[in-house]
Amino acid sequence: MNSGLLDNMTTAEAVLLALKEQLAEQMDPARRFDEERMSTLVRGLDVMTLLVKDAGRRIQGAPPAQLDDAVQSLLEQISRVSNVTLNQH
Repeated sequence: MNSGLLDNMTTAEAVLLALKEQLAEQMDPARRFDEERMSTLVRGLDVMTLLVKDAGRRIQGAPPAQLDDAVQSLLEQISRVSNVTLNQH
């Protein structure tokens, strides 16, 4: 097992969690995202965290987690939010 790779995944997970906390705590009220965009961003961070954790488990020999539906659903939500944003401008 490559401990450097595990360290990198742990670091990536820590960065994702820190970013999520910053988004929640430091958001400028004058420039707030609408609720759906913010929800999509937070959900994206959650899915990324799951993917990083799954990669760590897979390195240790565990079977892959069933995350395809979560990723596909997130991509659809991102597309929908992006289309709404483009149509508003």
